[in-house]
Amino acid sequence: MAAAKKELVRGQRQLEELRGQSLAQEDLREELRSLSERNEALREQLRSLHQETRKVTERVDREVSGHVEAQRSAIEANEAKLADMSEIRRKLASASSQVQELQTLKEQTERALEASKKSTNRTEDLARQLHQLQEDLGSSLRERNQLHEAVERATVQFREDVFKQSQRHLELEGMLEDRNNEIKLLMYRLQELSSRYVPVKADATDMVLSRWINGYRPAVPFFRLAQGLYLFGRRQVVCKISNDKPVFRIGGGFIGFEKFLEQFAAEELERLLTYELARSLCQQFVLESKSLSLQQVP
Repeated sequence: MAAAKKELVRGQRQLEELRGQSLAQEDLREELRSLSERNEALREQLRSLHQETRKVTERVDREVSGHVEAQRSAIEANEAKLADMSEIRRKLASASSQVQELQTLKEQTERALEASKKSTNRTEDLARQLHQLQEDLGSSLRERNQLHEAVERATVQFREDVFKQSQRHLELEGMLEDRNNEIKLLMYRLQELSSRYVPVKADATDMVLSRWINGYRPAVPFFRLAQGLYLFGRRQVVCKISNDKPVFRIGGGFIGFEKFLEQFAAEELERLLTYELARSLCQQFVLESKSLSLQQVP
């Protein structure tokens, strides 16, 4: 009995296990049906997804083709833009150079404008100076006309004076010719006076001096005034003998005969000629005055 119970219990357990397995199989079948349905749904989704994928692929291909075309167009556009940028850079460099040139031109224009302003101010100053000069010129012209009239009067007077001076010059030339003749006569007279000196035999100084005078024959004659005192032209000199040579006192000392002639001969000759000429002119003036007085007597 106990074994039967055990068998029964074991059988019940097995039955329960079988029931459990049956339930598990039912669950598995249900799960399998569910999985089959899900598999069908997944297949349907897969087919739908495949179709969607094909559509997406086609759309992507179209988009990629469009994108590639767009990229090609963009590349061409970029190349064109790069070319445009190069041209723009070149133009920009040219524009920068032109801007620099314009800046330089602007500075030059400003300097020229400043110089023009200064020139304008200078021109205004020159215009004022010109106006002042015109006024001064008008005044100068009036003064010049007055001076011209004065010069005309002075010219007439000068011509009259020149005519008178010409007449006087002719008269003086005649007088000069007469004076030259008189000077020649005076020179002949001086030569005659100085041709030979005759000494006083009792005067030893005069004897020695005569030898020197007759040896040198100076143009100006010596005249003995007293022992040791002589007249040379119009100069009085003291003479003495030293070492058998005549010496003359000049200032505080004595000089020799040759030195004396060298210093005073030309001067005394000129004084003699001037004196004789003046005396001759005075005589002629006296004669002319007497002649005029006689002409004025009725």
